[in-house]
Amino acid sequence: MFLQPPSGLNGIRAVLLDLSGVLYVGDRAIPGVAEALRRLQTAGYPLRYVTNTTRHSRARIVRELSSIGFTIPPEHLATAPYQST
Repeated sequence: MFLQPPSGLNGIRAVLLDLSGVLYVGDRAIPGVAEALRRLQTAGYPLRYVTNTTRHSRARIVRELSSIGFTIPPEHLATAPYQST
């Protein structure tokens, strides 16, 4: 089980993840992603999420992610419209 960063990555303090194509494709979670996120969190890495979508509100994106098995606090998600306010 991975609890320490691989050699050479000891300086990583957090993980920034895009959504589409990284966590999910279409309306389906990518296999293995939930486990990978759990392992990163267990190892103590803060996770933050980003998307450049402008079609949906942050609240809607969080709801849609929840419907496919991801629990992401809204304050951990940066969207283009939200960041511009």
